[in-house]
Amino acid sequence: MNTYDIAQMGYGEADITPETFVELVGFFRPNNHSKGVRDPLKLQTMVWKYRG
Repeated sequence: MNTYDIAQMGYGEADITPETFVELVGFFRPNNHSKGVRDPLKLQTMVWKYRG
């Protein structure tokens, strides 16, 4: 009988910067919307699956 170790890896990256003004939850002020974007918001994820 043969035994094989299998490892799988997945990677993803996305730009999740809002394109429009967003409502700021948790901050009280009369106009409760963001004023713009200073820096882009990026998302990165990596998933490993190992079966041996």
